[in-house]
Amino acid sequence: MSSPKGDEDIKRLLRLCQMNHWCDRLDEIEDWSSVLSLGEQQKMAFIRILHMKPNWVFLDEVTSSMDEETETYFYSILFLELANHTTIISVGHRNNLRQFHQVEVAFRNGNVEVISLCTNKLQYITHF
Repeated sequence: MSSPKGDEDIKRLLRLCQMNHWCDRLDEIEDWSSVLSLGEQQKMAFIRILHMKPNWVFLDEVTSSMDEETETYFYSILFLELANHTTIISVGHRNNLRQFHQVEVAFRNGNVEVISLCTNKLQYITHF
Protein backbone atom coordinates (compact mmCIF):
# COMPACT_ATOMS: atom_id res chain seq x y z
CA MET A 1 0.00 0.00 0.00
CA SER A 2 1.34 3.43 -0.85
CA SER A 3 1.24 6.57 1.27
CA PRO A 4 -1.52 9.18 0.84
CA LYS A 5 1.08 11.85 0.00
CA GLY A 6 2.67 9.55 -2.62
CA ASP A 7 -0.77 8.71 -4.00
CA GLU A 8 -1.64 12.40 -4.38
CA ASP A 9 1.59 13.06 -6.30
CA ILE A 10 0.98 10.06 -8.55
CA LYS A 11 -2.61 11.19 -9.21
CA ARG A 12 -1.35 14.70 -10.02
CA LEU A 13 1.17 13.21 -12.46
CA LEU A 14 -1.42 10.88 -14.00
CA ARG A 15 -3.63 13.90 -14.69
CA LEU A 16 -0.68 15.96 -15.98
CA CYS A 17 0.32 13.09 -18.30
CA GLN A 18 -3.16 12.55 -19.75
CA MET A 19 -3.73 9.32 -17.81
CA ASN A 20 -6.37 10.56 -15.33
CA HIS A 21 -8.64 7.60 -16.12
CA TRP A 22 -6.17 5.43 -14.13
CA CYS A 23 -6.31 7.53 -10.92
CA ASP A 24 -8.79 5.19 -9.22
CA ARG A 25 -6.74 2.05 -9.96
CA LEU A 26 -3.54 2.75 -7.99
CA ASP A 27 -3.95 -0.24 -5.68
CA GLU A 28 -4.75 -2.77 -8.41
CA ILE A 29 -2.29 -5.48 -9.33
CA GLU A 30 -2.30 -6.32 -13.03
CA ASP A 31 0.02 -7.34 -15.84
CA TRP A 32 0.18 -3.70 -16.92
CA SER A 33 2.21 -4.47 -20.04
CA SER A 34 -0.87 -6.32 -21.29
CA VAL A 35 -3.39 -3.76 -20.02
CA LEU A 36 -1.73 -0.51 -21.13
CA SER A 37 -1.24 0.39 -24.78
CA LEU A 38 2.31 1.15 -25.94
CA GLY A 39 1.53 4.88 -25.89
CA GLU A 40 0.19 4.59 -22.33
CA GLN A 41 3.31 2.65 -21.31
CA GLN A 42 5.44 5.48 -22.68
CA LYS A 43 3.37 8.04 -20.75
CA MET A 44 3.77 5.90 -17.64
CA ALA A 45 7.56 6.06 -18.11
CA PHE A 46 7.31 9.86 -17.89
CA ILE A 47 5.16 9.57 -14.76
CA ARG A 48 7.80 7.36 -13.10
CA ILE A 49 10.58 9.80 -14.03
CA LEU A 50 8.61 12.81 -12.78
CA HIS A 51 7.74 11.02 -9.53
CA MET A 52 11.27 9.77 -8.83
CA LYS A 53 13.07 13.00 -9.86
CA PRO A 54 16.41 11.33 -10.65
CA ASN A 55 19.67 13.21 -11.21
CA TRP A 56 20.16 11.53 -14.62
CA VAL A 57 17.59 10.33 -17.16
CA PHE A 58 18.45 8.31 -20.27
CA LEU A 59 15.57 8.22 -22.76
CA ASP A 60 15.78 5.84 -25.72
CA GLU A 61 12.95 6.43 -28.20
CA VAL A 62 10.64 7.08 -25.24
CA THR A 63 8.16 8.96 -27.44
CA SER A 64 8.24 6.73 -30.53
CA SER A 65 4.52 5.89 -30.22
CA MET A 66 3.53 9.54 -29.83
CA ASP A 67 2.87 12.14 -32.49
CA GLU A 68 5.13 15.22 -32.48
CA GLU A 69 2.59 17.41 -30.69
CA THR A 70 2.28 14.90 -27.84
CA GLU A 71 6.06 14.40 -27.78
CA THR A 72 6.51 18.17 -27.42
CA TYR A 73 3.98 18.24 -24.57
CA PHE A 74 5.73 15.45 -22.65
CA TYR A 75 9.24 16.81 -23.12
CA SER A 76 7.96 20.24 -22.05
CA ILE A 77 6.57 18.73 -18.85
CA LEU A 78 9.84 16.92 -18.24
CA PHE A 79 11.91 20.07 -18.58
CA LEU A 80 9.50 22.23 -16.58
CA GLU A 81 9.39 19.77 -13.68
CA LEU A 82 13.02 18.56 -13.66
CA ALA A 83 15.20 21.12 -15.45
CA ASN A 84 16.87 22.45 -12.31
CA HIS A 85 18.33 19.17 -11.10
CA THR A 86 18.18 16.46 -13.77
CA THR A 87 20.49 15.83 -16.72
CA ILE A 88 18.46 14.44 -19.62
CA ILE A 89 20.04 12.41 -22.41
CA SER A 90 17.77 11.38 -25.27
CA VAL A 91 18.13 8.99 -28.17
CA GLY A 92 15.71 9.81 -30.93
CA HIS A 93 15.30 10.32 -34.64
CA ARG A 94 12.92 13.26 -34.78
CA ASN A 95 14.21 16.79 -35.28
CA ASN A 96 11.50 17.89 -32.85
CA LEU A 97 13.68 16.79 -29.91
CA ARG A 98 16.42 19.31 -30.70
CA GLN A 99 14.49 22.17 -29.10
CA PHE A 100 14.81 20.47 -25.71
CA HIS A 101 18.56 19.86 -25.75
CA GLN A 102 21.73 21.93 -25.72
CA VAL A 103 24.01 19.43 -27.51
CA GLU A 104 23.47 16.88 -30.25
CA VAL A 105 25.87 13.95 -30.68
CA ALA A 106 25.65 12.21 -34.04
CA PHE A 107 27.55 9.29 -35.57
CA ARG A 108 28.07 9.91 -39.30
CA ASN A 109 30.55 8.43 -41.77
CA GLY A 110 32.81 7.05 -39.06
CA ASN A 111 32.89 10.35 -37.17
CA VAL A 112 31.41 11.42 -33.88
CA GLU A 113 29.95 14.87 -34.39
CA VAL A 114 29.11 17.11 -31.46
CA ILE A 115 26.85 20.00 -32.40
CA SER A 116 26.04 22.81 -30.01
CA LEU A 117 22.36 23.44 -30.58
CA CYS A 118 22.76 26.84 -28.93
CA THR A 119 25.37 28.06 -31.44
CA ASN A 120 25.00 25.48 -34.28
CA LYS A 121 28.78 24.91 -34.22
CA LEU A 122 29.96 21.48 -35.34
CA GLN A 123 33.01 19.69 -33.95
CA TYR A 124 34.45 16.36 -35.02
CA ILE A 125 35.87 14.71 -31.95
CA THR A 126 37.17 11.39 -33.23
CA HIS A 127 37.46 9.06 -36.21
CA PHE A 128 36.71 5.34 -36.18
